[in-house]
Amino acid sequence: MQQAFEALRRQKPDALPLDKPEWNLVLAQGQMASRRDSSAAALFDDYTMHSAATWDAYFAKGVAHANARAGRGSDTAALRSYSDALALAPDGLDQNVRSRLLGYRGAIL
Repeated sequence: MQQAFEALRRQKPDALPLDKPEWNLVLAQGQMASRRDSSAAALFDDYTMHSAATWDAYFAKGVAHANARAGRGSDTAALRSYSDALALAPDGLDQNVRSRLLGYRGAIL
């Protein structure tokens, strides 16, 4: 699907409002569902750079980077994303979810 968007963007740059960060979030979630982790990680990077992302977006970004298994840079990006997710997590976050975040962060080290 992203390839179709990219092809349309090249043909008609103003046809789709892809400058909206929420589009990158939806595309990233779709890429994760399709197990295209490297592509999802790049889309999450763009989304978090251009929006006020929530803790769960950073959590998903960390998972995408970790699953991409693209070397040290990907591992570092996953670690940063998990740390950002923990920093942005609400005080009332379920302890099981917080534990999972801490476990994922520890595993990437």
